[in-house]
Amino acid sequence: MEKQKLKLGKMTGKEIAKWLNISYGTYSNNPTKQLSKLNFYCSYEQIRGGVIIKEIYNDTYDKRYNRLVSAAYVKEVQNNSLCSVSGISAKYGFSTHTVAVARNQLYGDKPIEIDADAHGELGYRTLCWAIKLDGPNHYRYMTDDETEKFNGLISIVYGNIDSEILAKKELILQYCINHNLSAATYQDIIDSKNMNFFSDVIMRFRYETGLTVVQISDHQT
Repeated sequence: MEKQKLKLGKMTGKEIAKWLNISYGTYSNNPTKQLSKLNFYCSYEQIRGGVIIKEIYNDTYDKRYNRLVSAAYVKEVQNNSLCSVSGISAKYGFSTHTVAVARNQLYGDKPIEIDADAHGELGYRTLCWAIKLDGPNHYRYMTDDETEKFNGLISIVYGNIDSEILAKKELILQYCINHNLSAATYQDIIDSKNMNFFSDVIMRFRYETGLTVVQISDHQT
């Protein structure tokens, strides 16, 4: 018997139950719980009588799938606490959406600089600047000399502003921009001129050191 596959647009509760390989009675007892299993497979909106599927990342249900994605994420964190969704996605072939769902579940949906209570099942994550190395999901901390160089370039570009404070603020600002969150608290560096200045810092660092500095999540348990 061919398995039910996800499809774009509306899917009824009966169709979702069939996709999950459960009875409609089991589904209807707690539809919200059953629908949460969709998170690893698609983006959707719950509606009366079912869901609207907006984007599909894996159309076939496998009850082991979320465990496989989560296990891959944990393995990467155990090897190196500096990890990115895009890096793990590229390394294992999971969609970035699916990897992000695992990250949010395990280590919180936001860094603690954005939300101090954003902890997951295994821990939390912070923002930091790190060096991107060759290969997917391959990063390292800056050395003391590299940090000094980075902060020195910030001082050159920005002038008389505390470079360490500004580097931290820029991490938070860029996260807020990338995730469409309010960054009003950091209005002092929100204007496009200053944002362009920080891009200049990153480009100068690469030119002078040959290294690529990136914003990354540092995972803590």
